[in-house]
Amino acid sequence: MNLRLLSLSTLAATAMAAATGQAATIFSTDFNSATVGAYANDAIINSGIPNTDDLKVRNTLGTGGTTLGVPEVVTVSGTNQALRITRSDSTNALWIHNNSTINSAWSTVSTDATGNNKMTVSFDLKRLNVGDANPVANVAGFRFLLGQAETSSSTVTGVDFIVRAKSGTDGGIVRYQNGSTLTTLPTSGTGSVRIDLETNYRFDFNVDLSNATQDTWDFKITNLDTSSVIYTSGTLNTRLANVLPTHAVWNFSDVDGGNVDSDPGYLLDNLNVAAVPEPASLGLIGAAGLLAMRRRRH
Repeated sequence: MNLRLLSLSTLAATAMAAATGQAATIFSTDFNSATVGAYANDAIINSGIPNTDDLKVRNTLGTGGTTLGVPEVVTVSGTNQALRITRSDSTNALWIHNNSTINSAWSTVSTDATGNNKMTVSFDLKRLNVGDANPVANVAGFRFLLGQAETSSSTVTGVDFIVRAKSGTDGGIVRYQNGSTLTTLPTSGTGSVRIDLETNYRFDFNVDLSNATQDTWDFKITNLDTSSVIYTSGTLNTRLANVLPTHAVWNFSDVDGGNVDSDPGYLLDNLNVAAVPEPASLGLIGAAGLLAMRRRRH
């Protein structure tokens, strides 16, 4: 085989991949390889190599399974597993996260005009109908954070996304930070959105970290049971104008004033976080390589 032609083909493929902005995985898990059971504070779900699927538990609720409210990997059906969340103690925190301390892949994220300056995040979430007389009043709310710490604030958080879980008209409300503004989606009328009980949803996020003045993000919500997109946001501002993310956090603690319930409140599955290279800059690199190869042939 002509090695020069092979090199040209390889470079062409590289340039094409660059032009489409192929993602590099930072974190990914479907829990199917995780050990079934409850996980206590500081435990690592999917511990071992590689650490791109490690998920650290942060809680002070004890080690007694769902009785005390710790996360628990459960079998949903067949070989499909997911993380089941119960929070039954209002005085303690409960969240799970992957960060740069346990996963070096976060170092590939860039906030420059070139490089891996875009991120994608996706996960599946189901609100469970708990088995007591007041099925949603006492269930903790859900919050997803992408930023520089486990907590949420204007100094460390880029993406801040909330699903409220209170009873009545508040149940399943979607809220998010657009810059410094906390926005609530309507639950009736045009553009209404509600995250219903016992329904599987996928949440997709795109984050652009390349702007030197204000980073941006957007999100999409899909009802997996009906295979229909129920909401697509426009471009939003990150809460912290310029953020270099080192943490992805799925929080079940502080959204609705310490609400708790002794029954499971959520199923979480198919978590993915990736860094995406800037298509234009990498496309130029590939094109430059092709040009150099052509010059060497003549």
